[in-house]
Amino acid sequence: MTTPPMTSTLSSHPFLPISVITPPASRGLSTLACFPVTLFMLPIYLTPFTGSQRVPKEVVDRSSPAWNKGRIYYSSASDEVIEAYSAQFAEDMAQFLQARAEEIADGGLMIITFPARPDGIPHSQVSTNIFFRHVGSLPHRHGQKGMVSQEKVDLFNLPMYYMSPKEVEEATQRNGCFSIEKMEILPHPRTGQSLTAQQKAQVISFHIRAITEGLIKEHFGDEIRLDQLFDSYSKKLEDEISVILSAKTQHCCAVLKRKTVN
Repeated sequence: MTTPPMTSTLSSHPFLPISVITPPASRGLSTLACFPVTLFMLPIYLTPFTGSQRVPKEVVDRSSPAWNKGRIYYSSASDEVIEAYSAQFAEDMAQFLQARAEEIADGGLMIITFPARPDGIPHSQVSTNIFFRHVGSLPHRHGQKGMVSQEKVDLFNLPMYYMSPKEVEEATQRNGCFSIEKMEILPHPRTGQSLTAQQKAQVISFHIRAITEGLIKEHFGDEIRLDQLFDSYSKKLEDEISVILSAKTQHCCAVLKRKTVN
């Protein structure tokens, strides 16, 4: 049975339904349409939108130059791995925009919020990527100690890619169905200033566990004890918390307008 998307109407205006659309994570945001016909003038996507929803096949192919051996994430990997993820993002984003184009009426607006890699900043220097890179070092360490199969580690990669505003602009131009009316960097509130380094690390760990726990459990099964893994992860974050919190981060909001079809 297919789970329908969750919607909640924020406006009762008969000609401008404003809906928050949250496609189930298991369906893949960029690959499937949320609705079969053109319904909305202004859908607002408030999902954790990271562009890519699939792992590039090259990074788990032993014969490929982009094989991501010993890592589960791309940000500190070789140029070939980063290029594979970038290409996968372009493909997935194209499908996402095309699906939205079929749902949104001509002249309708789509608002997307997304965590972003600042233009010109290397992937390895983005704070969110540092969070996931540290998660990736732990299964690899388990594999080296013989606690899990090294082959399983080599075949596990996180299906996430943090795009830059420029990449979103380029993807929109290639699609041709939308124009970007506005794109802004949202203010980043500095919260948790009174927390200790340990508390900050634990907060980050809770958030990253919520995102990755299901993926790790699905791939490794009971070979990895999640409580133990994320306890180690929290301690690793605590040791480097000042470096992590000083890394680059952005959150963007883009307003896209559906072009009129002649």
